[in-house]
Amino acid sequence: SIGAVRSQCTRWATPPRCPRRVTRMPPRSVPKRSKQRPARANTPAEIVEGIAAIREEIRKRSPESRFILMAVLPREHEPGRWLRKSVAEVNRLLAQRFGSDASVTLVDIGTRFLQPDGKLPVELMPDGVHPSDAGYQFWADALIQAGVKP
Repeated sequence: SIGAVRSQCTRWATPPRCPRRVTRMPPRSVPKRSKQRPARANTPAEIVEGIAAIREEIRKRSPESRFILMAVLPREHEPGRWLRKSVAEVNRLLAQRFGSDASVTLVDIGTRFLQPDGKLPVELMPDGVHPSDAGYQFWADALIQAGVKP
């Protein structure tokens, strides 16, 4: 899995700088979770461009692989906050960029985390960023329901 680091860090770890990570055993699918903190260091467009560059590098080394891309989960408990808006823009750009690409499966489960009023439950993400144990279980269940197999 490539996903718990910023896109530029992942790009640094892909070939030609680190060829064995991708070429050792070509995967059938490559999961990529979009970064948790968009807009703090990069714009939504820069984040999507970074993800596209990672995808292209992996495709060069493993053209038969499918790319499973998970949209950014909602952040901050209250709707309308600046980070929530940035996350929505990243996800919109991801859908625009990868939505019609047959080699990419875009999985967006973010709305499943939200209550009908748009609030992010404290029980799932106590600090508005990191999932609780219940949040991780909810996340896993939502991925399975979306068709991502463990």
